Amino acid sequence: MHATYEQEVGKLVDAAEVLLQQQAPMDALRIWVERLAGYVVTKHGLADALRKATSPGNDLSSTNTYDAIVEALDRLVQANISAGRLATRPRR
Repeated sequence: MHATYEQEVGKLVDAAEVLLQQQAPMDALRIWVERLAGYVVTKHGLADALRKATSPGNDLSSTNTYDAIVEALDRLVQANISAGRLATRPRR
């Protein structure tokens, strides 16, 4: 299961870079988050696995999936900050 899970997460993570090349940053972020949500919904039992993967120090986080998901999301967020679509500080 871990190998399949890592492969599927790898595809999701790789999609972030592809989307940034093909879409405007905000659209890439929106599409990627929708894919992440859809992935959780469509994969039987994956919601629990992703909860575990997003909790450092657990079995799945040791497979680097947690870091990969966070890094992909960070790339998307940073692209939006660079494009002026997201602010690094809350607006007053």
